[in-house]
Amino acid sequence: MKVRTVNGAKELQVQDVPWTPDLSERFAADGCTGLLVGSPGGPAVPDLGFVRDLPGLTRVRLLRGVTDCSAVADVPGLEELTLASDYRGPLALAGLRQLRVLGMPFLPAVGGLAKLAELRELTVWDWPKTEPSLQMLGDKPSLEFLRLELKRTTTLTLAGLAAPKLRTLWLHDGKVTFASEFPELETVRLNSTKVASLDFVRALPRLRELVLENAGEVESVAPLRGHPALRTVAFAGRTTFRDGDLGALRELPAVDNVALERGAPHYNLKPAEVRK
Repeated sequence: MKVRTVNGAKELQVQDVPWTPDLSERFAADGCTGLLVGSPGGPAVPDLGFVRDLPGLTRVRLLRGVTDCSAVADVPGLEELTLASDYRGPLALAGLRQLRVLGMPFLPAVGGLAKLAELRELTVWDWPKTEPSLQMLGDKPSLEFLRLELKRTTTLTLAGLAAPKLRTLWLHDGKVTFASEFPELETVRLNSTKVASLDFVRALPRLRELVLENAGEVESVAPLRGHPALRTVAFAGRTTFRDGDLGALRELPAVDNVALERGAPHYNLKPAEVRK
């Protein structure tokens, strides 16, 4: 057990030991507002009922080994919640109206995400193929960061997500189509997420960073031509362009960095000729 400062706030970190009243007293005495708890290498933590009695608790981060975290729903002032990626226990989100940061695996509780209008950052792991759109997220007027890790067989459309302040989008695995407008989006990173076309870039006037790694066969880089804001463009791993014309990468007025890891016999330019 120890107390550490995380993002400017004190966090009580308890790992592989049972919770005792002394820990509650330590939390209060040290002025903690955050809690890291779990038992990845010891006996399971059966539930988190003790969080109801921790004064000023605003952040909970869970390690593996927590069986039931449903008590966090009784902490109305909770602003940050991160579950273990393998958590499969009960959870209710609808009452956590002050939640600003949430990281969770895909659970039945995602149905409550539509109630969390104040979320700024959202991460969801294991997004399944049975949910091909983001409509269940509801309107997210304050959302700035979205990271989704998809099942490899998932084909996802971004249609249905109203997030006008979204600035950063990270997607992992699966396949995606862009069908929503994100006027403030500045960063798009696709890691092993397949995308057929870069046409979506034309609708992102503030996009500054575009990174595709192992994105499969993409139609063309032509939609990037003349983009006024792009500063970093990177294509790595198994990412290829069907038409072979890389000329648009030389026509980016604001670009500082162009990275093309691999060439291809049908490309009209070599990687060294477009790198910057």
